[in-house]
Amino acid sequence: MSEHNEIQKKNDIINAASILFLKQGYEKTSVASIAKGANVAKGLVYYYFESKDEILEDVIVSESKNNILTLRSTILENKENYLDNLILLMEAYYAIHPLSHKTTFELTPDNQSYIEAFHAYYLKQVDDILDVIITEAQRDGALQLKYPSHMIIMTLEGLFKLMRIRDVSHDVMLTVFEQSLNLIPNSLLHRK
Repeated sequence: MSEHNEIQKKNDIINAASILFLKQGYEKTSVASIAKGANVAKGLVYYYFESKDEILEDVIVSESKNNILTLRSTILENKENYLDNLILLMEAYYAIHPLSHKTTFELTPDNQSYIEAFHAYYLKQVDDILDVIITEAQRDGALQLKYPSHMIIMTLEGLFKLMRIRDVSHDVMLTVFEQSLNLIPNSLLHRK
């Protein structure tokens, strides 16, 4: 098998696993069902991955890698624009979330472990991005919270969960984000 075909087969496995993890949940998805979804033999799945846990890790990395790289480079290039960067962070978080574009899937106990693993990976990857935003905002005196990174993450999580059950406009999201971080009213809203 050529290197290109190997990469394609591995990507097919990752894509099939991603769909199944959301649809059936991590626990109910078997390696055999992943193989079937990718149109490959079960043995080929084990050729690329030692376990279902390793497949999960690759699914999460695959889902978020490009988004995180783009976000990181954009924010690091314009780190003094912390208000714009807060908006970018919020929009990137929504865009990359596993449930945001797969609206046929709902958050259930079965896919909860997949979502939690995604969150843990994503939040670890954006720690340095958060630090840049927080440092600049504190330097400007705009962010005076005791635990700013926790508040940003909790606000993003809360907004996303709210959006899953209610229709929330972009303006409302920005206003809630401003209020939770105790920013000047309309400081984010007027930047969009």
